Amino acid sequence: MDLHDASVARKAVEIALELHDFQSLPGETILAVEEYNQDDCLATEALHQWLENLRSDLSKVGNTFQRPELKTGEASENVQQIDTQSQAIYKALTDKLPEDRSVWNDEDEERWLLA
Repeated sequence: MDLHDASVARKAVEIALELHDFQSLPGETILAVEEYNQDDCLATEALHQWLENLRSDLSKVGNTFQRPELKTGEASENVQQIDTQSQAIYKALTDKLPEDRSVWNDEDEERWLLA
């Protein structure tokens, strides 16, 4: 897949997810991101296996390597606070928008874009 096309599709999905507007995405955009992600995962797995094999080969001749400390993966408190604030702002800006986008006026569009 062309990297530029994949990047455009991925950005469209990111925006739709942030705006809770996933249903507006064309099916081909979603498929493009799925295809790119699948290729990316397979390439990452191949790289991982190559590095593990290289590590194993070097270990056999006496080299030692420390693995990094595993972390929990939990977001820091600061990140969680920012996320909570962002969600509150989004909700405040979009709460009273009409469900039917075809009836939105300029102010509705501006609020949605700002959110």
